Amino acid sequence: MKEHLFLEFNGPLGLVPGEHAYLFHDELAHAQGIYLWAVPYHLGGYLPLYIGETSASVGRRIEDHLIKTVGGYNRICDPDLLLRGEPRVLWNGLWRRGTRGRFPEYLGLVEQLLPAIRRELQMEVVFVAPLKIESRLRRRVEGALAAHIKAQPAPASSIFPTDVRYYTRNASEAAVEVSVSCSSKIYGLPELLMA
Repeated sequence: MKEHLFLEFNGPLGLVPGEHAYLFHDELAHAQGIYLWAVPYHLGGYLPLYIGETSASVGRRIEDHLIKTVGGYNRICDPDLLLRGEPRVLWNGLWRRGTRGRFPEYLGLVEQLLPAIRRELQMEVVFVAPLKIESRLRRRVEGALAAHIKAQPAPASSIFPTDVRYYTRNASEAAVEVSVSCSSKIYGLPELLMA
C-alpha cells in the first residue's frame, strides 16, 4: 500500500505587519514543513513565487530569506508587475556561482532598490503547510510541488523562478501520494501529487 501524506497550506500570512495576520506572531512560525511564498494576483487569488521546506521553524527560515533579500542575495523584482504576473527583475541576486563579486554593485544600487524591496515585502505572503516527516521525503514533496507549478501555463508559472533547483524522487524510492489543500486560491497548486 502506497504511503499517503496530507499537505494543508494555511494562510495567507504577511511578512510584515499589515493587511494579513503577521507570520512572526502566528503559531505557524514555529512549525516545520513546506512553505509557499506568493503574491496577490490582480485578477484574484495568489501566484506562487517560491516553494521551500524546513526542518527548523518556518519563522527562522523566512527570517533568513528576508535578511538575504534586503542584503542583495535574493532576486528583487518590480513589485507592481509581479501583481500582474510579470517578473521584471530589478536585481538578480548574489546566490548564483560567480555573482558574489557583484556585492559592491548592489551597495551602489541599494538606495534605488529599497522602495521596491519594501513594497515587495509588504505585498508578499506566505502559506505554511506543517509537515513533520524525515528531511529527504519533505524535500521530495517540495520538489514535486515546484516541478508541478513550473509545468503549468501562465499565470500559475509566470513568476515562479525556473533556475532554482529542487530535489526529486530517485528511481529507487517508492512514490508517495500527497493530497494538497488550501482555503485560498493559489494558481497551479495541485489537489493530488506524487512525490
